[in-house]
Amino acid sequence: MKYPSLIAAALICTNVCAEPIAWRGPAFFISSRNTPLASVLKDLGANYGLPVVVSPKITEAYAGTLQDTPPGRALGELARLYQLTPYYDGNTLYIYKAEEMGQTLLTPAYLSGAELSRLIGQSRQMDPTACRVQAVGGNALQISGVPVCLSRVGVLAKQLDDQNLNQEQNKETIAIFPLKYANAADSSYGYRSQNVIVPGVTSVLREMAQGRAMPIPDNKSAMPVDTGGLPTFSADTRQNAVLVRDRKKNMGVYEVLIPQLDQRPTLVEISVAIIDVNAGDVNQLGIDWSAAANIGGGSVSFNQGTMSSDSFSSLVPNSGSFMARIHALTETSKAKIVSRPSVVTLDNVQAVLDRSITFYTKVSSEKSAQLQAITAGALMRVTPRIIHEPSGDRVLLTLNIQDGRQDKPLSLAEPLPQVQNAEIATQATLNIGQALLLGGFVQDEHTEGERKIPLLGDIPLIGGLFRNTAKNERSVIRLFLIKAEPRQV
Repeated sequence: MKYPSLIAAALICTNVCAEPIAWRGPAFFISSRNTPLASVLKDLGANYGLPVVVSPKITEAYAGTLQDTPPGRALGELARLYQLTPYYDGNTLYIYKAEEMGQTLLTPAYLSGAELSRLIGQSRQMDPTACRVQAVGGNALQISGVPVCLSRVGVLAKQLDDQNLNQEQNKETIAIFPLKYANAADSSYGYRSQNVIVPGVTSVLREMAQGRAMPIPDNKSAMPVDTGGLPTFSADTRQNAVLVRDRKKNMGVYEVLIPQLDQRPTLVEISVAIIDVNAGDVNQLGIDWSAAANIGGGSVSFNQGTMSSDSFSSLVPNSGSFMARIHALTETSKAKIVSRPSVVTLDNVQAVLDRSITFYTKVSSEKSAQLQAITAGALMRVTPRIIHEPSGDRVLLTLNIQDGRQDKPLSLAEPLPQVQNAEIATQATLNIGQALLLGGFVQDEHTEGERKIPLLGDIPLIGGLFRNTAKNERSVIRLFLIKAEPRQV
């Protein structure tokens, strides 16, 4: 029951409450013999306009009289008589049995226990009796108090820890990642007026970052993620290092990814023999043109039956024996080794072998003329890739062969030169030690020469009796013998 009083008290409960209670209202008066204590406590709060939450474990009945008692003293008297522990959070007064006091232990993910205890103390949630926090051990936080204290301070501690961790992790930072084997910057090389750029690790990371997109439901198109200009990547060519500027929380991704891109490569030696063989003497090479090869990872048969066309290919298990037959044919001028280039490249890196001649032809217009460069010859681009299998290593070759030569002009009226080109583009998988033989480029050779007896052949009128002109025509087939083998350093 509430009775008006001429006394209005406003006292601060420093030893019981976490937050000072502003007691506003008339003095509380009650006289009862068997009123539930929970009702008395709620009436006390209602008298001063305070919401009161009473623990269900407070089941006692109040018998006595409170008259003209200052509000803070009235609450303290009830707490002393019935072993109660009040806790005020600045808005609501919680009252528990003293036996409901408990403890819990928290381990912050980022902040130290002492720092987290200091931040919680600034939130004015602490109470020396009903809610206490102290750092224990190396990085732990012990919370002691009533149930609402344990719950609220636990949530607050996690929020503060997560907030500080998020602020720290979202800070911009710069890290340097030196490379051992891969190139940080792009590299380039040129052939036949073409420029090939080999992307470095910096370009790979930049392309990966630019391709990030946020998926949208209902199969709609993806929208780019706003990253605030991060991340950014730069190459330090002096140290062969990658500079990364990004949020601190993302640096762990680069610490794992960049070493995976900086793997020690395997060297692959590629040797090529360009051979011209008389068309009628090809069968003397001892090659079974009806064979099978693994093209692009699958088994493919080719050249079945007789060699009725000018295009054929085969696998050569012993390139040394094959070249011995070629040398035997060269002794009788039935074959010619045009070129035997060899190059060492890295696994999965293109190698270029170019044997060509560049000549210039005059191109005239009505008011101007210029020289136009024309290149003809053999150009081979080979990209080896080592395949590791339980049965043994194999080499996958991606080949592009261009074979061209200069021909005579069609007529004297149009003296522009002609260039005959032939091209092969394929893939083949070879066992270690095997060689791939490609052929089928037929070329007709026309040679004309004059033979004469010295001095006598130059006599006017009768010199023709001592000289003659010999013409020779033959068809040759151009073969390419390609071999790729890993090399250990």
